Amino acid sequence: MADARAVGTWFATRGVIPGVAIVSPAVRAQQTWELASAELGSVLPIRVDPALYEATVTDLLRTIRGIPAEFTSAIIVGHNPALSDLIGVELPTCALARLDLTSWGAATSEPDAVKVRRIRATDDD
Repeated sequence: MADARAVGTWFATRGVIPGVAIVSPAVRAQQTWELASAELGSVLPIRVDPALYEATVTDLLRTIRGIPAEFTSAIIVGHNPALSDLIGVELPTCALARLDLTSWGAATSEPDAVKVRRIRATDDD
């Protein structure tokens, strides 16, 4: 729970606020997002996507490609192994993976640019 709050604090202190949150209906994912978003200082539109619960890479791509163009950024709170499979890097708990896309429709199973960062409550940075 402390790590989830640390994720929200990480976003807030950098002034990086996603345009929309797409969250799995799983209780743990919902709780993670509630804790993280409480630190943001602003309310984001949230979309609960049942496809994220037992997602495959294909499901994740469909979700990403379905984000309305009005949003220039989004956060997905989902599950492994699909998220790790999508980016080709094993993601630990409370990790952030950043995908730089020219458009939501440009999402592929082999993204060009991926940055991964693990956020923990014990981090100084």
